[in-house]
Amino acid sequence: MKENPSLQRSFDPVYTTLDDWILHEAIPFSVDSSETFNASVDTVIASLDDSVELLGFGEALHGGEDILLLRNWLFQRLVEKHGYSAIAIESSFPGRIS
Repeated sequence: MKENPSLQRSFDPVYTTLDDWILHEAIPFSVDSSETFNASVDTVIASLDDSVELLGFGEALHGGEDILLLRNWLFQRLVEKHGYSAIAIESSFPGRIS
């Protein structure tokens, strides 16, 4: 006997607020600990489907030095542990053309 799909329970969590979603879905790490940073990167990569062929990251703090360090650590982990072999970086031209 087939089960009625409308009677099947969904196990996907439902969050009522953005804060609730962040509380349950965020992957914490410390910038002072390469172990927690690497574990967080590994968790994100492990959650991806095998069909992912292009991975993109964005950051809104253009010009911040700390975000560049995190970006470089991320790239290093992706190459060394997860086999990524090509990285493209958006960068502004360092000087202004008059």
